[in-house]
Amino acid sequence: MFFTIIIIIAGLMLLEWLRPEKKLHQLTFFISATLVFILIAFNRMNADYMAYFRSYTNNDPQNEISYNLMVHMFNGLGLPFESILLLMGILVFLVFYFFSNKQHASLAALAYLIYPLALDLPQVRNLFMYMIVLLTLYLVQDRNRVALAGGFAFSATFHYFGLIYLPFTWLVKTGRKRFYQRLALIFAIISAGSLVARFFPDQMPKLIASEISGFDWFYFAIQILHVALDMALIWWVDQHSRIKNETNKQERTLQEMMYRFSWYSVIEIPLVAFSNEMYRFRRNAQLIKYIYSANALKSMTLRDRWVTLGLLGANLLFVVYMLRVTGDLDLYTDLSHNVFNVFAQD
Repeated sequence: MFFTIIIIIAGLMLLEWLRPEKKLHQLTFFISATLVFILIAFNRMNADYMAYFRSYTNNDPQNEISYNLMVHMFNGLGLPFESILLLMGILVFLVFYFFSNKQHASLAALAYLIYPLALDLPQVRNLFMYMIVLLTLYLVQDRNRVALAGGFAFSATFHYFGLIYLPFTWLVKTGRKRFYQRLALIFAIISAGSLVARFFPDQMPKLIASEISGFDWFYFAIQILHVALDMALIWWVDQHSRIKNETNKQERTLQEMMYRFSWYSVIEIPLVAFSNEMYRFRRNAQLIKYIYSANALKSMTLRDRWVTLGLLGANLLFVVYMLRVTGDLDLYTDLSHNVFNVFAQD
């Protein structure tokens, strides 16, 4: 089922490339986004499925407060565990709907299916958290830093990892030059904190000390290479897209927010030096990177579009190869454990 959907969305992407009609693009968007929704909302087995299922069934999850409240509320309404997955699928669909300009949405959907959907699917609380982060980013954008921080703080009540997005509020409502300066300062502060925590773990609170992972140079180098590939794509798209010069202010503002949000993910480098678990920060950044790149295609020359596709393809080949190296490719089989999988054998 998963590979069938990959083929369908790849065909829709080709159709969008060849036929620029607006109504056709709107149709291909809804088909692509709906197929992603189906893979998430109607999944029935993955690496963490049974753990979340048992926690939900027992109505006693030991997790962050908002996720616990949601479980208690859904249980009180007599809803099954599958309603959690349904809501997850709706949130992902909404992110595609709000952020995408619909013209090349199938490209973003295809890239997300390849990576990191298979890793996102089992991590229910993380997926809720960063969908809330992204929806907050869309609804608030750069209009109000307090509201932006409030949305990010709320996301942390589904997964504490959401707190890492709070410094991003300092990077909006400012010029590009100041943005880079502030990002560099945040990077330096986190780097210093990671070094102190690693070299003086006994002086750290137990919660922080428990998160420190053994340092692996190969793993760290892989993360740096992934960051470099991501930033090369984002830089190229920014330099070769004319969307920032168009009259649609809302579209320009949204693209700029996605550009900055993508750059913010460079702080994964000092974070992952502290804990291997921080790799999810880069994974979370992928969807916005895909949508940002896909949105910009309409304002590029044909040559620049092909280069953009090449850079995006290099990103995807790299992460899929690393999943092969780590033996995680079997996660993709989870995407076919679906209610609508007509290929499933009895």
